[in-house]
Amino acid sequence: MPGELPLPVNTFPDVLQYISVNLSQDGSGTMTADQPIFHCERDTVVDAAFIRCGTADADATITLKHFTTGNVTDGTAFSSAAALSATAGTVIPVTITTTANVIPAGDAIGIDLANTSTAVGINVTLRIRTKRK
Repeated sequence: MPGELPLPVNTFPDVLQYISVNLSQDGSGTMTADQPIFHCERDTVVDAAFIRCGTADADATITLKHFTTGNVTDGTAFSSAAALSATAGTVIPVTITTTANVIPAGDAIGIDLANTSTAVGINVTLRIRTKRK
């Protein structure tokens, strides 16, 4: 069966979906700091975010940021800092800053880690949409 040309981004329907990402660890067993997790092809609204850890770490926090180029740490925060101190397997709610949660097309979303984390099995889930109210 022959292929098909990709649709231009402005011709396909709006997106409403969940994105779930498992964060990586470096070779020493600590979480890799400041990881990009999603590229926004269109203006994207982040409505909610949740974190779960297999093993928690009381002094580490994650802040969601968006950035155009460079490092996640240079980006603009659109969430509060969420502490990775919850009981393993419990949902860690992330407070989204509703005045900063529209991510411009072309930006990436990433996690900014404060303090070295020995947390294991970290999953970040975002609920996003491209349709504005």
